[in-house]
Amino acid sequence: MENTNQPPIATPPPPQEIPVNKPTRWKMWLLIASVVVASIASVLYFSVLKLPLSKPITHAPAPTSTPVEQTDPTADWKTYTNASFNFTLQYPPELSMQKNASDNLTEFVTSDYAIDTKSGPNAGAMIKGSKITISVWPPTDEGFLERYCNSKNASETMCKVTSIKGYKAAEIVQNKKQRKEVAIQLSKSETVSISAEISDVSNQLFFMTFDQILSTFKFIQQ
Repeated sequence: MENTNQPPIATPPPPQEIPVNKPTRWKMWLLIASVVVASIASVLYFSVLKLPLSKPITHAPAPTSTPVEQTDPTADWKTYTNASFNFTLQYPPELSMQKNASDNLTEFVTSDYAIDTKSGPNAGAMIKGSKITISVWPPTDEGFLERYCNSKNASETMCKVTSIKGYKAAEIVQNKKQRKEVAIQLSKSETVSISAEISDVSNQLFFMTFDQILSTFKFIQQ
């Protein structure tokens, strides 16, 4: 008879779990923060790549002043030459020379110039328009211009002795500013008188033209 009393079989102990180190809470937050920062940095980086390249700052050049070209108002004027007394001047083309011109007397008149054709004390006097008169007087002495001024010194006349182009001259304004005259004593003792006369006292601009004519007066080199 077999012995049925066998020793009990030992039961193996239950398997023990291997402990796993779980990340703590602060490490998890640190990991999340790192991912967020990396994402933001990536977005910013690619955004910068898409921006256009900035141009270098250039300074505008300092403004330079452009010189104003001075125009000559007498550029298209005609020229009058007196070969007998060796002087010349220019006059505007709208003035016409009278046909009775000579070396001793020359007149330039405007297109509306008219004289009194009726008989009487004013016969031949200008009644309309304006005129420039150039006349040459016979030789005189040194004190002629002073005496000429004294003869003109009335209540409606202003006269002074001055110098023009290096020559002794007298400037006269008379007849309530309707006539202006410059008398220049030449080297041969002759005196050239250049005068402007207007029929309308309001036409004072004609005297500006007269001053420009005087500015062109010069002697011819002999």
